[in-house]
Amino acid sequence: MMNINKIVGEQIRARRKEQGLSGSELGDKLKLSQQQVSRYERGECNIPLDMLFTISQVLEVPFVKLFGDLDKNRDYIY
Repeated sequence: MMNINKIVGEQIRARRKEQGLSGSELGDKLKLSQQQVSRYERGECNIPLDMLFTISQVLEVPFVKLFGDLDKNRDYIY
């Protein structure tokens, strides 16, 4: 069973790579260390809601897209 942190982390990593950013570059834009970005991407910790919103803005992706395919992942979101 995959948890929501992993789902969101995978989406962040995919969007970051689509933008051609390294983890360090994303961290700079978010004022976070590369290590913290990596923890988020691996789903190792909860991401504060305000940080999720900032990540969506920096990656130029709708906030809801960070949760992946909502129909496919609905069991993990409730």
